[in-house]
Amino acid sequence: MANKVVEALGNVYYSLLRRVIETSKLGRNCIEGFAETGYNFDHMYTANPQGEGSFGRFVDKVLLNLPAAKATRGRKETIKGLVKEVLSERQGMPITIVDLASGPSRYLLEAVEEADINGDYHLSLVDRDSRSLQLAEQLAKEKNICCSLEFLQGDATDTRLLGRLKTPDLIIASGLYVYIPDDKQVEQSLRDISQIAAIDGRLIVDNQISNPSEKLMERLGKTTSGEAWKLAYRSEGRMKSIVSKYFSIMNSTIDQWNMYHIIMGENQNGRPN
Repeated sequence: MANKVVEALGNVYYSLLRRVIETSKLGRNCIEGFAETGYNFDHMYTANPQGEGSFGRFVDKVLLNLPAAKATRGRKETIKGLVKEVLSERQGMPITIVDLASGPSRYLLEAVEEADINGDYHLSLVDRDSRSLQLAEQLAKEKNICCSLEFLQGDATDTRLLGRLKTPDLIIASGLYVYIPDDKQVEQSLRDISQIAAIDGRLIVDNQISNPSEKLMERLGKTTSGEAWKLAYRSEGRMKSIVSKYFSIMNSTIDQWNMYHIIMGENQNGRPN
């Protein structure tokens, strides 16, 4: 009986909380089934509070300042810094970059915009969500990105799609493997990536160790497939073990919230340039 009372009170609490949260842009995206989309994460990156009236904007501001949202912005800056590092190393040389499960790829477009690059470069953005790719195209125009660009809608783990890509010197896989709980599937994807990337090509991949908003996300957030917003968490050692089967790990960092783990690796068995 006591358990049923606790459950009923919990349901009432989350019902009331849902009504408050859905007045904000971030909350509404998550509740309406767009939690994992790139454009939802782009809203966390820009951190510009939006919602229904002043109250909705206030709620959005609160959500955008939760530790998980701050860590997400930190991840974006870390990835952007690593991309700029690779661009700097290849100064004056052609470079091809593939962003898998790219979303709008703000970190990549900002890195290209800010880097002083001399040479030809090609960007391929792959995502299954058309709205996120449309936002990427819009951002590229706003930032006057004048390199060769392609936007491919599809599954980032599809070997046929990967086989169509120009040989990448850098592959980014951010927010991809947190939605694949099976380690074997992650290993298969990384093996496929290593086979299409250039020899000595770089990989930037992220992993989530934990999330302080996990309970709230799973209870209220919905993905585009209609399922609860659940992530696959892996320890630092576990993810490094998986990645190192196909890429030599160059560096590995964990943020101050012990949430995002980001690895840069180097390929040894890919395509010749």
